Order: sequence, then C-alpha cells, then structure tokens
Amino acid sequence: PRALRGETAANAEYTVRRKDTGETWIGSYSFAPIRDKDSGVVGAVVVARDITRRKQAETEIRESEERNRRLIEASADAILVRSKG
Repeated sequence: PRALRGETAANAEYTVRRKDTGETWIGSYSFAPIRDKDSGVVGAVVVARDITRRKQAETEIRESEERNRRLIEASADAILVRSKG
C-alpha cells in the first residue's frame, strides 16, 4: 500500500508474524510506485527477501563478541591470540 501511495523505500526491515501459527520472520523490503505518463500511480514494484537467518547470525556474533570481551576484561592473566597465516 505504501508504494501505491507514491512512497519509495530501499531495504526497509520488518518483522512479520503469522496470525495463524505465530511464526515470525524478518524481511527486507524495497518498493516503488509505477507511474503513468501523467505521474499517476498505476502499480508498484515490491521486492521482499527473508533475512531471518542473517539477522540471527548477526545476533549470535554480537553475543559471542560480548561474551569474549567480558572474559578478557575479567581475566587477571595475559591472553595471547594467534591467527594462522
């Protein structure tokens, strides 16, 4: 409906919840109106992507980084991190 009102958005994120099952997922949406030669809105282009897994992975990484930071800050010992390569 927003695109049909003439609005445009790129990569707007929304959490969607199904009423019947309660299942939720996160979507990334881009949309724009399609206009006729007189600039009237005659349709819309909408692209939706399920980004639930990506958002879950980002949350897991943030939580892991925070947990590691707290461990390092609380340690009285020296900590050496070595990378291969």
